Amino acid sequence: MLLQNDHPDGEMHSPALAVEERCPLAGLLAPARVVVNLDLSSRDELLAVAARCVDGIEHLSRAEVFDALVARERLCATALGKGIAIPHARLERLRETLGVYLRSRSPVPFDAPDGRGVTDAFVLLVPEHATEEHLMILARLGELFADRQFRETLRACEDPGTIVRLFR
Repeated sequence: MLLQNDHPDGEMHSPALAVEERCPLAGLLAPARVVVNLDLSSRDELLAVAARCVDGIEHLSRAEVFDALVARERLCATALGKGIAIPHARLERLRETLGVYLRSRSPVPFDAPDGRGVTDAFVLLVPEHATEEHLMILARLGELFADRQFRETLRACEDPGTIVRLFR
């Protein structure tokens, strides 16, 4: 759907493009926080791997991150369907938003709306006060993961650096 923008040029602009322009994902991921070919059997195991990936960054502990992610999952599952989840949590001591991308070899039960297990998870950790940024990033990730071609391209990638570039 295209929307006319309020600018005098009268050009048509896509809502997705507007979110992309305001919400670049570059910088959220680093190759060290991309792990593929994991052998996972549970949601908690996936969240624990994510917590290990950020252990020590900005003085965060594994337990602090894991507990925050589990608490958020208890409120409502973050699985989107189609094998995708975006677990996310706000952390008081965090100063900058961080992302972790994980891929499991086999589907992990995650209470997805379509009943499918999760193979791909983008774990998002945001500072406690970053409400608008948090929502914009979730919206952008949702747009990307809704695109079948993006999901297929992502799932075909094994190299962490290439995966990081896909999210830019």
